[in-house]
Amino acid sequence: GHTGAIYSVQYAPNRNVVASASFDCTVRLWDIDEQKQVSCLEGHQLSVFDVTWRADGELLGTASLDRTCVLWDVKQEKEVTRFQCSGLAQCIRFSTQAPHISFASDSTGKIYILDSRSPETRNYLDNGTSMVNTLHCFEDEVRLASGDMNGDIKVWDVRNGHFIRLFESKPNSFAISDISVIKIEDSDIEYMAVNSYDNVLRLYRDAHDSSRSEPWVVREIRGHKNRNWPIKNAFFNN
Repeated sequence: GHTGAIYSVQYAPNRNVVASASFDCTVRLWDIDEQKQVSCLEGHQLSVFDVTWRADGELLGTASLDRTCVLWDVKQEKEVTRFQCSGLAQCIRFSTQAPHISFASDSTGKIYILDSRSPETRNYLDNGTSMVNTLHCFEDEVRLASGDMNGDIKVWDVRNGHFIRLFESKPNSFAISDISVIKIEDSDIEYMAVNSYDNVLRLYRDAHDSSRSEPWVVREIRGHKNRNWPIKNAFFNN
C-alpha cells in the first residue's frame, strides 16, 4: 500500500492492528488477521518519521518531517490535535499515566511536553544542539529517557527539566537510534535495550542506579551489517 519507505511500525495495544508511518506522508492501519489495509490517515505534508499508540488504542500519535506532531482519532479516521515543532519531528511517545500528555523530540534538540488540552503551549526540555532520535516514558511518570545524535543517553526528571542520569558519549561515539525499557515484575530490576548507529544492540541493567559510575552492560548483541542506515527499532520482552 505504501509508495515510500516505511520508517516506523507499531502494534495497537488492544487489538490485532498495526500502524505504519511512511515517507509517502501517510499513516496506514493494517488488519493482521485479514492481511489487509483498513485505514489510511492523510494530513502530513512531508515524510512521517514515527508513529505511536496511546495505551487505550483510541489515539495514534505521529511525528513528521513537516515539523508537526499529530494526534489521530483512529475510529473516526481524522486528525484531532496538531502540535507545531521548531525542527523536524523525530519521535513521539504518549505518557504512561496522563492520557492528554505526550512527549516529542525534534532536530533542534528540544524534547516537548505536549498537552492536548492546550496545543499552542510548548513546554520543552533542552538537550542543547544535539538532535534527539528516540524517547522512552517510564511507568513512574517522572522519568523520561532520550537518545541523541551525540551518543548520549539521558534520563530526565520531567518535573524540573534536569536529567538525573547521563550515559556519557565517548570520543567517536555513534548516535543512539532507539531505546526500549522493561521492568521485571515483582522487583525493582530494569533493563534498558539500546540501539546504536554502530550496529550493536546493548542491554543495560538498572539504568536508574545513580550509585554506579558506569552503566552496567550485561549484553552486547552483534550481527547487523548496515552501512548507510541504523538499526531503527528493537524491543525487549522478559
